Amino acid sequence: MAAIDKYYENRHKINTGDLLLWHSNDSALGWAIHRYSFFNHASLAMTFPTYDDGNRYTVEAVNTVRIRRLSEKLKKYHGELWLFPLIPEFDKYRKSMGCIALGWEGLPYDYKSLLGNLFGLVDADLKKLFCSELVFLAAKRAGIYKLEKIKKAPRPDGLLKLGVWGDGFNLYRRS
Repeated sequence: MAAIDKYYENRHKINTGDLLLWHSNDSALGWAIHRYSFFNHASLAMTFPTYDDGNRYTVEAVNTVRIRRLSEKLKKYHGELWLFPLIPEFDKYRKSMGCIALGWEGLPYDYKSLLGNLFGLVDADLKKLFCSELVFLAAKRAGIYKLEKIKKAPRPDGLLKLGVWGDGFNLYRRS
C-alpha cells in the first residue's frame, strides 16, 4: 500500500477545526523543534463541502499563512501526519475557526517568535504567526472558553494538552 492510500481511506474523517500534527526530520529547523516536541509542525484542517466535497485542506503558517490541498502537500512530504479531531463539545466552533484562519491568509511567518519558542513559550499575537500559534489563536478567537486566559502560544505538542482536540491517529507515513 502506498503511503497516500491511508490518507485517502481516512480523509472523510477530517473536518474543519481538526488538528493536523506533522513529524519529519527534513530540516535543521524541524530538528531543533524536535528537542521540545515530537511533532515539529501544526496546521488546521479545512473542508469546503458546499464547493469541494472530496478534498481536504490545511491552513498553515509556512513562510506565510496559506491554504493548501492536503493531498498535494502529502505527495512530496516525507514524514508522518497525525489527525486529532476537535472534541464534540467544541463542534459548534468549527466554522468560526475555519473563517478566522482563512482571514489570516497572507500574514507573514513569525521567525523571531519561533526561535524564541526554542528557549521558552512566547506571547501569542497576530502580527506574524508560526504554525502552532495559528492553530491556537484560531481556536481561542473562535470562542473556545478553555483557551481564553492562555497568553502564551504552545509548541505543536502543547496543543494536545489544551483539552480541545481528542485522541489522534496516524493518517500518513513515508520515510
